[in-house]
Parts: sequence; C-alpha cells; structure tokens
Amino acid sequence: MDFTILIADDNQILRESLCANIDWKALGITKVLSAPNGLIAKEIIEHERPNLVISDIVMPMMTGVELAAAVNADFPDLPFILISAHEEFEYARQAISAGVYDYILKPVDNDSLLETVRRCLEEKKNEYELRQQVKNGLEILKERFYIRSTESSFGYANFEENASYLDINFLSSYYACILFDIDSKNRTKFSMSIEDFEVTLLKMKNIIKSLLNEYEVHLFTSRSDSVEVIIGLSCEDYIGCLYSSLEEIQAVAEKQCRITVTAACGGSVDNIKSIHKSHTEALKVLEYRFMMGFGKILVFSDFTQTGGKEISDDSLIIEEKLLKLLNFGSSDNLDEFNRFLEHTLNKVSVTREYVHAFVFSLALRAYQTVCETLSQTEYEADYIATVYAQLNKFDTKHEMIEWFKNLISGSVEQISHARQDYSREIISKIKKYINENYCIEELNLEMIANEVSFSQSYISLFFKKETGTNLFDYIVNLRMEKAMKLLHSSSERISNIGSMVGYPNPSYFSNVFKKHIGVSPKEYRDTLEKIS
Repeated sequence: MDFTILIADDNQILRESLCANIDWKALGITKVLSAPNGLIAKEIIEHERPNLVISDIVMPMMTGVELAAAVNADFPDLPFILISAHEEFEYARQAISAGVYDYILKPVDNDSLLETVRRCLEEKKNEYELRQQVKNGLEILKERFYIRSTESSFGYANFEENASYLDINFLSSYYACILFDIDSKNRTKFSMSIEDFEVTLLKMKNIIKSLLNEYEVHLFTSRSDSVEVIIGLSCEDYIGCLYSSLEEIQAVAEKQCRITVTAACGGSVDNIKSIHKSHTEALKVLEYRFMMGFGKILVFSDFTQTGGKEISDDSLIIEEKLLKLLNFGSSDNLDEFNRFLEHTLNKVSVTREYVHAFVFSLALRAYQTVCETLSQTEYEADYIATVYAQLNKFDTKHEMIEWFKNLISGSVEQISHARQDYSREIISKIKKYINENYCIEELNLEMIANEVSFSQSYISLFFKKETGTNLFDYIVNLRMEKAMKLLHSSSERISNIGSMVGYPNPSYFSNVFKKHIGVSPKEYRDTLEKIS
C-alpha cells in the first residue's frame, strides 16, 4: 500500500529538511507534499487527500490545531502528527484529546518522527485491510457454505466436495454452534454507518479467533448479523472447558467495540453434517435473552432436558421476514408479510397447541424488538402473561392469526414513531451541546459524537440527513451569529470576541468572519456604528 503525506511548517529550512532527509520510502511513502502555512495545507488536503499530515502547531494564517479541526468534518479519519516546542506542550496535549494522533517535541529527532509515522501508518493500514475485507467480500463463498450448512441439511450430497474446494477442514470428534449476538443490535445499527457496523463484526471475529486459538474454529456472520462459531471439540460436554473463554470474549468485545454481547450455545453433535441441529438450538436458546437479560452466556441444555423440537423451514422464514419487517420500522411490507403468514400457516395441518406456541414465540420476538428499539433493557412480565392469556382465549387458527396481525401492525407503527422521535432527540442533543460549547476552540466531531454516543464517522452524515445542513457549517454559522451579536452589543475588543466564539487566533477569526459575512469584523462594527 502506497502512502502520501503532507508536511506543513512555516520554517522553510525545517520543512525542506523533513521532506528530503528522511527515508520515507522505507515506510511505503511514495509522495511527500509540503505547505508553508495552514491555509495552503488545507487546500492541499482537499485536493490531494494525503494519508497523514505532519504539521507545526504555530503557523501564520492557521495553526496546526485549527487545521486539524477545519478538515475533521470532511476527513474524520485523517491522522495528524503535531510538532511542538516545550512551551506548547499543553497545547499539543489538548490537540490529542481533540483527535490528533500524536505530537513530536522540537528539536525534531528524525528517528523518533519516523517511528511515530510508522506506527500511525501501520494502524491505518490494518484498518484499511479490515475495510477492504468488507468491500471486497473475500470470504463470501465460505460464509455462504457455513450459513447453508447450519440452516438445514439440504445439499449435503456435495458437502465434502464444497468443503475441500473452499479449503475448509473438519478434523474434530464433536462440533457445536455458538452465536455471539450484539445486544440492542437494531439500535447499534442505527447509530453506525454500514461500513462501521461491518468493521465491528470483523473486530468481534478477530477477538473470538484470538481467544479460541486452541480450538478448531470456523467463523462467519449469520443472516441475522450474529457472529457464529462452529467449534471443533474433543468431548461432548464442552461448556465447562469454554466458559471462562466465552466470558473473556464478552469482556474484550465490550472494551474494544463498546458493545455487550450475548453468547448462545447449542448442544454438541458427533457429525459435522448434523451441525444444523446445534445451530437451531443456539437460535432457540438465544430467545431466552428476553428473560435473562443482556451480556449472558446461554446454554441450550440449561433450558431444556429434551433437546427441544426442531421448527420447520417455513417457520424460520416467517421469523426472518418478521424481524426484517420490524427492523425497517415501516408498514410498506406489512400486507406482504401478512399474506405469507396466512398462506404458510393455513397450508399445513398442525395442532392448536403448535400454533399457540408459534404465534406466542413470534409475539415475544416482536415485543423484544420493540423493547430493543426503545432501549428498554427490562421486560414487563405482566405484558408477557397478558399475551399468553389472550392467545388462550382463541379457539381457531384464524382468530390467532388475525390477533397477531393486529399486534404486528401496532408494533411497526410504534417502532416507526420511536425512530422518528429518537432522531429528533439526537439532533436536539447535538445542537444543545454545540450551543453550550461553541466557544471551545477544540470543539470537534469526536467530542460531539461521544456526547450523544454516536459513531464519529457517521454523525456528520446523520446530521446532514436529518437537518439538510453540514455539521461543520452549523458550528461555523453559529459562531458567526454569536460574533455578530457581540460586535453589535458590546465594546469588547475584536480579538476577545474571536476567543469568545472559539477563534483565539485574531487573524484566523477575521478570515473566517469575512469569508462568511462578506466583510471583516472591524468593517462590520464600523458599519453598525454608522447606522446607529
């Protein structure tokens, strides 16, 4: 992977020395750009899209910290390494909290700078490779094979051939399925971009692979966006050996990915071709999260002594369509779902008890999805009892289906309203936080995203989608509005007013003001005085 870096420094001798006297090619850097000040550096960043910026802190026109803040909205993943003198140390440390990668003290030691750059580009390369895996779909064929193998026994005549073609080896005596499912998954998806969510799943896979490295492990993402493990075992009763490792996986995932995860464990099988049984058991035991709470390890044998009853492929499809309908939070596909539900349940001869149990299970899944969307971590036992009692009143399949259709219609509408309310609430929190902190020079996307628990790379897109305004433009416009009011209503010095609205550098404040208002702060104040 070839890299491009930009070196910004008003000291020509130092700038040219950094460009010419360091072996950048050893780090895969094939293009070294330079800029004599922050404004020119900003233009180069916008046109050349470098992978890394090395910048002096104190420069004319725009400081290194101001440069980092100015480009952060459009290039949130662009790392900065700041060069600072000892007296600027605290300033540099504040910059790191604002998203700058690292700092180097003057006089610059070339080896130290080279090591910092190497470390930064290595991290960037690792993340790039993760994102490339998402974009290129390198494991698509293996994922499909695992999904097909766990969902049903269909197609097993070619099982060995397919496994051999994909270079997948099954060498253990026993196998089991373990599902690692993100708690409040719908809310997590809503707060992330698609790419960030996929990277989170990849990080989970890396954690699992690392902590289960002593076992034969086959990892893939299920259709419901769980990370699923087919694990090879030497004994039938495996939970005792694995329990501490599963707890560690949950702890590391919470620390590194900022999520809680439920682990659902199916029973073991002595033939890999029977792995769909363990998969079905893991799915069924995952439903008990509804009662047991988030972040638990759920073992199928703990909840049933009989091993449970396999549900039909049609039942699985109904459940999949239900979750898809609720996750979209829209009534557009409600009629289609209702027709499929009626057709599927009416074409088979099943007992009342079976329909009662199945519809009750679907109703609980619907309630669970609503609770997750509304971030309700505690479920109401009275509601569950009421649903069960209502279903007991019905004597026919038709009555149960009609009742369930009405329930789902209400759930879809409730989720739709909840998401609209949630979006409005988040926008309100963002604006409130900016209104209270616009005077902070280092105000940036990371600070705002942390305030509302959002992904840093997604918050700008979310704000633009909901308001029609770029988040960085909103901050600048608010600062200009506050500055104009202060210029009109106070006799404060212009440099002080700049500091009060987040621009302690008078020259940069004047440039920004003139760019947005059309005149300099002094000209604006003079015009107001003439009018009055």
